[in-house]
Amino acid sequence: MPDAVRNTAPASEADRHPAPGAVDGDTRHADDRPASDYKIAVYLPDIRVGGAELSLIRLARGMARRGPQVVLVVHDTHPDTLHLAAGLEVVSLDVKRTFAAVRQLARFIAIEKPDVLLSGLPHNNLAAVAARKLARSKCRLVLTEHAPISNQIRAEGGWRFRMLPTLIRRGYPLADAVVAVSRGVQLDLTAMIAPQFRARLIFNPIIPEDVADLCAEPIDHPWLDRERYDTVLFVGRLSREKRVLTLVRAFNRARRRRPRLRLLIAGDGPDRERIVQMIERLDLDEKVRLVGNIENPFAWMHRCKVFVLPSLFEGFGNVLVEAMAAGTHVISTDCPVGPREILQGGKFGTLVPMGDIEAMRRAITHAVDRDALPEGATEHAMGFTEDRAVSRYLALFEQLMFGRTLPPRAGGAA
Repeated sequence: MPDAVRNTAPASEADRHPAPGAVDGDTRHADDRPASDYKIAVYLPDIRVGGAELSLIRLARGMARRGPQVVLVVHDTHPDTLHLAAGLEVVSLDVKRTFAAVRQLARFIAIEKPDVLLSGLPHNNLAAVAARKLARSKCRLVLTEHAPISNQIRAEGGWRFRMLPTLIRRGYPLADAVVAVSRGVQLDLTAMIAPQFRARLIFNPIIPEDVADLCAEPIDHPWLDRERYDTVLFVGRLSREKRVLTLVRAFNRARRRRPRLRLLIAGDGPDRERIVQMIERLDLDEKVRLVGNIENPFAWMHRCKVFVLPSLFEGFGNVLVEAMAAGTHVISTDCPVGPREILQGGKFGTLVPMGDIEAMRRAITHAVDRDALPEGATEHAMGFTEDRAVSRYLALFEQLMFGRTLPPRAGGAA
């Protein structure tokens, strides 16, 4: 397409699928079309190791396996992360900022004529609303929200976030559907937009079919030897809302009585230097390691004793589900909005007050000493499969396009 760069990420043989027939303008939504004969464009800022981005990429890959033609549309591509979208067609709009993407996205919509445009993250969602209007397209627009916007506004500040409530109140109702990934996000959207506004609830695609193989994948790190070490793990973006410094302080207290304790911090972000400085100040260089971004968290989680999520807020908390599926005890702050929902009030993991270093220290010590998961935790995690989420999204798309209500094909939230 003009003014855009089209890439196709390399695919394994299992990921290759024959493209459906061409889609013609006014016949796109005919009721007699096969359910698999349509095109879905999934729009996100870029391809990165982030919760919302990975969820949308997993959705795209899962939907492509079911038959529809799926295209990943991003602002820009980076060679070091393109492999995360292996098996998917990737179109780069070749822009750096969301505002600049509106016109390019509108051109993509007008030329490629997707039947469904699926978008994620607040600024991208607003760009998608504007682009569809600019393109004068009849494609179905579905927006997804992955975190409480009100919490993001408080945490980020700045004019780009302060303007969001007004723009969202005007823009989101213009979409054909808005999907929230948790009940907390759903309630946050209703409070922000209007009492009568109701987003649909579909949980994230978190657990893949091959989770057992992913857990068994070998990882070369000495602290993952459970016979020698009791290792605590964090996986996530190193940003202030994740409150990794709280975890480091709690770990520092816990390790004084537990010499086998080690802490691995996986991820990257703007708070990295502050975390490094804290580790040095507490003389934890031999007890704490930053390992950067990891592509297979299941293998790391499976070999660690405890997983901790110390966040100020979450949209859902995918990593908690991943850790439970990997057979690891989880500890999380009782933050808005996902952890309490996932852990069912503490039934399947430990909830501690936000910012309470001593409570987190006690929870870590107790989890290490207990050396057993809460009953039913792993089985509970297996309710958040990729297959279930894909079925729910495809049912929604087909309802919007063909005007018929399809029953959920694999359960999930309504």
